[in-house]
Amino acid sequence: RHEDAYAQIQRVISDDPLHEGALQTGGFLAATLGRPDEARQLYNTYLQLNPGNANVRMTVAYDLAQAGDAEGAMILIEEGFEIDPENVDMRMLHAAFAVNAANDAKQGYEPTDEAPLPPTAVTYYEKALESYGTAYEVQGSEMDAAALRNMIVANMELGRMDEAKTMAEGILETHGGEAAIWSTYSELLSRMNDTDGAVAALDRLAEIDSEYPNLRARQGRMLIGVDGREDEAVGYLRAAVEAGEQTGDAIGNIIFGVGYNRGAQPTPKNWPYAIRMFELAKTFELEANTQGQVDFWHAYSLFQHAKARQEAGTVETARATLPAFQQANRLFQTSPVAQYASTQPTINIQQFLDASQTYIEIQEAIIQRGNR
Repeated sequence: RHEDAYAQIQRVISDDPLHEGALQTGGFLAATLGRPDEARQLYNTYLQLNPGNANVRMTVAYDLAQAGDAEGAMILIEEGFEIDPENVDMRMLHAAFAVNAANDAKQGYEPTDEAPLPPTAVTYYEKALESYGTAYEVQGSEMDAAALRNMIVANMELGRMDEAKTMAEGILETHGGEAAIWSTYSELLSRMNDTDGAVAALDRLAEIDSEYPNLRARQGRMLIGVDGREDEAVGYLRAAVEAGEQTGDAIGNIIFGVGYNRGAQPTPKNWPYAIRMFELAKTFELEANTQGQVDFWHAYSLFQHAKARQEAGTVETARATLPAFQQANRLFQTSPVAQYASTQPTINIQQFLDASQTYIEIQEAIIQRGNR
């Protein structure tokens, strides 16, 4: 009953404007009720009674952050820097609140090439790095691993990949046993298009914690889009399913998505690549809806690829494309494909059945004439 509690607190403050307990509780309730301006005003009044007490300031800021106002918590700590600018504990807390405030600022933001982050998020990440840097000068290798990881991530978010890489490698020299640091380092290398380095970083992570979440799935996802490494990727993805990291259906969807986006969707089409990826997706246990989707696009890709190859109208092209038309026709007739097509208004499955059957008959006729 936060509204009732806040009303009672306001009565106490009306009778005693400097009641510390009421000011602190009122600030927390106002923040919880989504009234950040009132919360900050109450907390500021409370802090005026304890201006030089860093512990009180940090407690109040923590309460404000817990109530959902990371930006307000960050500002409260910043005001304390005027009194105690070298307080490492305040710097660490300020940096953590700044990271959270930056993350909050990104919610709902549509990034562009010119502005991948909202300006407020950029400012808050900069503030976080400044405070983390001040604390790191004092703590060095004793700094908490989560804070060190935040330093790397903040640089990544700001697009400073080289700085993030240098920082991560330096941190790993002193915190090489921290799985989370290796995880972030792998993500960084992947974003820098160093796939081998990213996979190797996760191999090192596996030596530290073989049960780290989605370890094998991540390695597989990194490799699945690299030409010529599909089989290696599938090995990791199968291991992910066996380890319970992902379901076969989830993995099949990932592989299907790569095949669709890189083979069936772009112009020009890469039908052989699409076919190869759809075949790999179908080696995993798929749910009915996924099976229908993959089978349809597999059939469609087979049909389109064969259609292009048969245009010469020779016996050789007819013999080469007839099996593909036959396979496509069989897939178009399956119940999962029919079910999938029924949910897609733009797909007329009968049209594909008729077309594939027509091309089968054409190729058979060409082959028959060639045998005379």
